[in-house]
Amino acid sequence: MDLEVDLGGIFLHNGTYDYDSDYTYEEDLEPRRSAAVLIPLLLSVVMAIGVCGQGLIMVFLGLKKQSWSTSDIFVLHLGLTDVLLLITLPFWAAQTALPLGWCCGVFWCRINGALFNISFYSGILLLLCIVGERYLNIIHSVQLFTQKTPRLAHITCLVIWLVSILPSVPDCFSMLYIQEKNMEGKYDCSCIANIYRSKWQTPARIIHHVTFLLPVVLLTIFFYYILKQLQDSKKACERLRAIMLILSLVLVFFLCWTPYNITLIIDTWKSQSKTYVPVKTTLLATLVLACVHACLRPLIYLWLCEKFRNRTQEAVKCGLEELRGDLWELGVGSENMPDQSRNPQEMKQINSVEQHSEDA
Repeated sequence: MDLEVDLGGIFLHNGTYDYDSDYTYEEDLEPRRSAAVLIPLLLSVVMAIGVCGQGLIMVFLGLKKQSWSTSDIFVLHLGLTDVLLLITLPFWAAQTALPLGWCCGVFWCRINGALFNISFYSGILLLLCIVGERYLNIIHSVQLFTQKTPRLAHITCLVIWLVSILPSVPDCFSMLYIQEKNMEGKYDCSCIANIYRSKWQTPARIIHHVTFLLPVVLLTIFFYYILKQLQDSKKACERLRAIMLILSLVLVFFLCWTPYNITLIIDTWKSQSKTYVPVKTTLLATLVLACVHACLRPLIYLWLCEKFRNRTQEAVKCGLEELRGDLWELGVGSENMPDQSRNPQEMKQINSVEQHSEDA
């Protein structure tokens, strides 16, 4: 009896079936769902703290009326850089939370990116100006700003804003409005900052990297010589307190902005490869971390500025009154202080000469 075995059917079927096209793994959706909740929540907290903190600073500056110091002027402009960053937060939060992603179109994508970059450029240049002024004052005894000439401080800040806007123009056009299919098979939109796609963006990236790396080098040099000078001479405890406040502002700024800038540097380097894949997820995560900085500066003032902290407590308990004196203790524009390391006899001689000149 002959048995014939038919080997057809599934054994002769050479086709393949794409299971992924009809099935979406739940574990793949979990990170997206978690980010859609956590990132908007984080940005909402940052915005609430930032608006309250910056509002308090602006109110105090308004109460000082005509008695503004040089420190007040720089605190005002530093606060404005954080306000620009606060304006961008609702857009980044909405992009993460909404199922369709970015819903404001190309124009607002570029405006939002421009505000984000202007905040970065102006923030780092203002800090560099403040530290540079302290370096000239302490190391070289050069009085760049004085309390009697606040106009120079205003002009300096205005120039910094103009310089910050110029490199933001090419960055504005490098903001990409992307439509792509998500995990659920639907199309969503993304506004991605500074994804490297074409050669015309090379100058914008070079400017951005130089604006980040050069201030890092200069600030490191300035702080090294300032701290060394104050440590060796053991003078001016008030100066040292001001330097520690400025150092805290600089460290917090770079802790928030450095991951984003390092991601951009890596993205620029990888873009030279033929298999270049933009790091969109990492850019978004580090961008959110940079936005956290918008609420931290007022908290630093409350922590390290005793006068500002006391005035805040008084305002909460007793209401607001006209303010006088320096609340921020930055030391910008302060007069040179005598060297306490000199012996008492030398100090007496200096004081007697000054008294004699005043009597004459």
